[in-house]
Amino acid sequence: QTLCVRPDDKGTVILAADGSEQGSFAEAIKRPSAIHVGAQSVAILEKNNLHAFSHDGKKLFSIGRYGSSPGGFNKPVDVFVHAGKYYVSDKGNNRVQVFAADGIFLEEIKERNGDERLFIEVGPIAVDSKENLYVADGSALGLIHVLDKERNKIASIGIAEDSLHKVTGFH
Repeated sequence: QTLCVRPDDKGTVILAADGSEQGSFAEAIKRPSAIHVGAQSVAILEKNNLHAFSHDGKKLFSIGRYGSSPGGFNKPVDVFVHAGKYYVSDKGNNRVQVFAADGIFLEEIKERNGDERLFIEVGPIAVDSKENLYVADGSALGLIHVLDKERNKIASIGIAEDSLHKVTGFH
């Protein structure tokens, strides 16, 4: 099955392999802006809120509000679920927030780690099996920064300037 975000405030639908609609998913969420299906759960962003669901559609938690304190969001643009953690790219606050499987705040990753600049403007995100965090830099069209589990920058992939290709998401 595939989840598909519908336009015009019509929520998320479940699609079969042939593209036919099989029903709705998370019916209360009418305006999802980002969605990620992880191994154990589904994360959906709507306005300044993060909603988590089991694969069968049972609500696990909802958190968020407008703001800059932990759990507050200002224009969240992407979400990723990995190993029971929820990562939210919070563009307005230029950070990534990390939450536990129950929605409890764990960590904030800002543009700087001490003297090291990790990214300029947070964009789409992804996490690999070693818990490395991939951050597409929203200010540089084709640049992806790779942060290790301790949040040190271990690599930058792409071209920072004059790139013809913008990273708009990870799949």
